Amino acid sequence: MCVIFLFFFFFQAEDGIRDFCLSRGLGDVYKRQHRAGCCDDGGLNVEKAFTVGVPALEQLKAFGDADMQISVADNWVLFQNEHVRLLAKRILNVTPMTYESVVPQKWNEEFCFHRKDFVQALKYLLACTGKADKPYARFHNGTLSLRVSGCLYKAAVPISAESSTIFGFDARFMLDALTQFEKQDMVTMQLTGSLGAISLVAGSSSAIVLPVRLKEDDLNAA
Repeated sequence: MCVIFLFFFFFQAEDGIRDFCLSRGLGDVYKRQHRAGCCDDGGLNVEKAFTVGVPALEQLKAFGDADMQISVADNWVLFQNEHVRLLAKRILNVTPMTYESVVPQKWNEEFCFHRKDFVQALKYLLACTGKADKPYARFHNGTLSLRVSGCLYKAAVPISAESSTIFGFDARFMLDALTQFEKQDMVTMQLTGSLGAISLVAGSSSAIVLPVRLKEDDLNAA
């Protein structure tokens, strides 16, 4: 089965609107965003779907690289092997997220890049920001840019195909998403539009980063 890790946060607009829609962008107004990750390496076999809290999944690191058995009961999920047993309470009466409901199934643009190039560019831009700055980066056809205190900083990221979509995102969240692909050299980015979900795919793993609506000056930055 495909495992989807969802991290839910409020993101709030300056006009006070709160929104939980996973595929909507609210502008340069994010304080927090949704993030989602998916992994399907063929090594997990669970017949009955279940939902548990993220803190419970964090405890699975106790198993290290060892195999485990997963048993699903009405109210509990048991993760165990001969050395470790972890009992997690199921979250009931919720509609489980599916991969298809989180990730758009059609993309208007798709290109590849070297993960290290994008990570290096993001780290450079983030190093140019202060604690009070909003790290909202603009990306267009292989050029990352970020405006801070009237100064425009740029970094190049070679991509495999020409891209016409101009979009923005929180550089911290994009860096966080790319970090999960540390064992992969190439990453594929898929886009539906300037305000659509940004899909990142590498090997059997994928991640979604939501865009931000850029200010006019940032949108037209050369």
